[in-house]
Amino acid sequence: MLMFKKLLSALTVMLFVFGMNVSAQNLQKANLGKVMPKFAGNNVVTSKIDDLAADEAWIGYWDGVVNDETALVGVQAIPATYGCAIKYPEGQGLISGKTIEGIKFSFPDSRNIDNVKVFIATELPNTAEEANITYMDVKNVTCLENQEDPFNEVRFANPYVVDSSKPVYIGYFFDVTGGGGSAEKFPLLIQKGKDMKDAMLMRVQAGTNTQEWIDLYGQGFGVYAMQILVKGTFEDNAAAIAEDLGKVIGVKDSFDLPIVVENVGSKGIESVTVEVDVNGIKTEVESKPAAPIKGIGTKYAFIAKIATPATIGTYDYTVKITKVNGQPLSKESVGKGQMMLLSRVAQHRVFYEEFTGMWCGFCPRGMVAIEKIKNIFGDKVIVAAAHSGDALSCSEYNKIINDISGGSFPMACLDRTMAGDPYNGSNNTKFGVKNDIEELMAQIPVAEVFSKPFLDGDILTANADVNFLFTGDASDYAIGYVLTHDGMQNERWSQSNYMSGDASWISVDPLFEPWVKADKKVKGVVFGEVVIGAKGMEAGVAGSIPASVTAETPVSHSVEFDLKKYKKIQDRDKLNLIVVLFNTKTGAIVNSAIMSVKDGTAGIEEIEGEDSNVVETARYTIDGRRINQPEAGINIVKYSDGTIKKVIVK
Repeated sequence: MLMFKKLLSALTVMLFVFGMNVSAQNLQKANLGKVMPKFAGNNVVTSKIDDLAADEAWIGYWDGVVNDETALVGVQAIPATYGCAIKYPEGQGLISGKTIEGIKFSFPDSRNIDNVKVFIATELPNTAEEANITYMDVKNVTCLENQEDPFNEVRFANPYVVDSSKPVYIGYFFDVTGGGGSAEKFPLLIQKGKDMKDAMLMRVQAGTNTQEWIDLYGQGFGVYAMQILVKGTFEDNAAAIAEDLGKVIGVKDSFDLPIVVENVGSKGIESVTVEVDVNGIKTEVESKPAAPIKGIGTKYAFIAKIATPATIGTYDYTVKITKVNGQPLSKESVGKGQMMLLSRVAQHRVFYEEFTGMWCGFCPRGMVAIEKIKNIFGDKVIVAAAHSGDALSCSEYNKIINDISGGSFPMACLDRTMAGDPYNGSNNTKFGVKNDIEELMAQIPVAEVFSKPFLDGDILTANADVNFLFTGDASDYAIGYVLTHDGMQNERWSQSNYMSGDASWISVDPLFEPWVKADKKVKGVVFGEVVIGAKGMEAGVAGSIPASVTAETPVSHSVEFDLKKYKKIQDRDKLNLIVVLFNTKTGAIVNSAIMSVKDGTAGIEEIEGEDSNVVETARYTIDGRRINQPEAGINIVKYSDGTIKKVIVK
């Protein structure tokens, strides 16, 4: 099963389930001021909470402020029933033992909103009535355009004392009964610029079609503009470790550790001091946000530069908050995680998969994106264009395309970690894919990957070398192989082009101009990076990486492609071999490499050093990039006597 940290295609699937002929960028996340018209709404609120007790506070993932980051989201299905919820996991120190008294939320317009119900539950219900704690009907709801009373504030008739051993879900259900404007198509109020687990859970039902509960964390939307009213004691200066620390990767001796803390004090956070302990080596770090962190439940992220052991390996570590605003904490907050220390930093090459088809009129957007990506990033991004439903489709990739895209085209997937529009990216902003690439490129890979094709007659031997930068357990890694073809062309082929005649695309990017000036069916298109064959590209070839590895000692593996079976090949000199390294536990691609079959080397000798009787004439990395001096890892060296040798540089 393919897994993602960011999977915008999940929302695209919903749109297609509901019969909406739209692509990923049409799942709108728009600024209110630019998109939302003025609505009349219903100005009567029967459940407004006017007076809070001294020990009550509105808290949540949202800070309660409506500003330029406030936006609307929806699936465009009308009529439809939405379920919206936030989750606080078990053991959540912010609300454990406290009482949930109420909920706050809003709509862009209330005229076509009906059957509003709020709920509290320890398991996500399919209807409010199924909530196992409590639910209530909300009558005469208000909306955001009612500036005097924009929010529905509901005090539960049966407040809930939070059991710290169980998660708690708080939210609301409602129906969109009709209409066709932005308010009906996009009735969910969110806050952009935040990305938090459990802060945007959604369920949608339209007719007989249902999208069950999904967490929209990591998809570039943000958090619900929703808060809960909590009753309990809040200290003046207090904070808690906000998230599971998990596993972090870095280089020994100098480590930048990301830390996220949550304000749980009434005075907010002006400074926070933490103690990081890695295998007995302790570092104290004080961090001050640019502006005070206000609002109970608001998070603050910072980087702590810490000392680490001098030996590569995996270590347990703890982060303990010791002071907030210079004051010691009365209640200790400690987080635990694992830290992997590597021998050095390696180049992270991002694997960009484009899912496309000649029948797809918006798919030229992917071609423009690829051209732009190559101009900016060069060989730091490796591209594979997988076609579906046309003359260039590859049966070995069909399941992968369906699992990731869900039938939505165009679509791009980066390192099997981010998915979205090939040009606008996972966050659906102008050429936002650039930000996605830069974010992934900044991640430190645990290994270098090298591609070595060798063609003998019809048999292409796809060789791979993986140079791990740690010593230890590698059971969660495996290798995948992709065979691509450049310069594919046929006079019978034509590419659909919905940009034809629409000059607005040129204002988006001048690279769209040839498509704007072209016909709606474009002949003579040269297709590059086309996926011809693949092996192990769902999750890697089983057994391709041993259970244990040693740092700076390359692991070799190979598979064979019988080129006679690939009838679409037009020119073997235009074939490329891509090698990727999977983390089989997460489904992510750790690193990748590419080399043209034409440039693949035969009879490479593996030596400890260079032959002193000849002169070196050229040096390359294993993926074909020419270098002027030795680089750590495997180098391909050409000598004056015509020999080509593989040199391992440490």
